[in-house]
Amino acid sequence: MIIFSHQTRGAIAQVLSTISTEAAKTFLYKHLGISEMYSFMLILADAPPDALRAMLNELLIHNKILYAAAPVKHVFNSGIEELERWALHDGWIVEEDALVRVTPAAEEATGIRDRFLQDLSTSDLDSDGAIRNAVENASRNFVA
Repeated sequence: MIIFSHQTRGAIAQVLSTISTEAAKTFLYKHLGISEMYSFMLILADAPPDALRAMLNELLIHNKILYAAAPVKHVFNSGIEELERWALHDGWIVEEDALVRVTPAAEEATGIRDRFLQDLSTSDLDSDGAIRNAVENASRNFVA
């Protein structure tokens, strides 16, 4: 099973927020069959992995229509660059116009990290947030 981190899902949401509402609605309908638009994050949190992979493919490789729907092009491009970094973190790269899996082990680590952070947030072990910050900083440093 393919696992995408909450950072990748968040980066997809950020890219969608850079395009027109109508284009974002069409994109979500195309990939998820959702016609009601509420929160990008809530929608993407529940999105199945295969749909997220298809979204990544379109956003990272075939994004000319979405680019045209972005009122501020450099903001859209920055969002795509950020999404590329988080996709790499999850073990995906764009190579020869295809989304390619480079590190299958990353999906296991991503799932473990996300579950760890979720469990940590519901416990009293990290009341000052130091552990969460260290894990998040490690992820950001890897992506950078």
